Amino acid sequence: MKIQDDIQQQFHNLQKAMPEIHRHLRLMKELLADIQGQSLICIEHINAHLQTNAGPHIRIIVITRGIQLSVVKALAAKRNLSMHYSIETGDIYIHSEPWAVLAICDTMLSLPLTLPDAA
Repeated sequence: MKIQDDIQQQFHNLQKAMPEIHRHLRLMKELLADIQGQSLICIEHINAHLQTNAGPHIRIIVITRGIQLSVVKALAAKRNLSMHYSIETGDIYIHSEPWAVLAICDTMLSLPLTLPDAA
């Protein structure tokens, strides 16, 4: 019964959260449209899914090419969204807490800071 109760509680939480999730999803879609409108930036793939494990929210994964960290930071700040950059993975995370998170994985940002010399 415990598992069924947990599932029912997650479903109830998701139902209550859907209006906020929709509002924040629209905000992230506007941000993505602004990012895509920048010169030399190509959005190659987008995947979005609902998660309930850490409270109901939407997680959007975007694969890009040619993103500029300063541009994304300015566009996120314009919408009062928090952003951080992972130096370990090269990914950019933009949060619209607690309802949405956008993870931008750029093929160019994940390059090492120093490239080995070709011998």
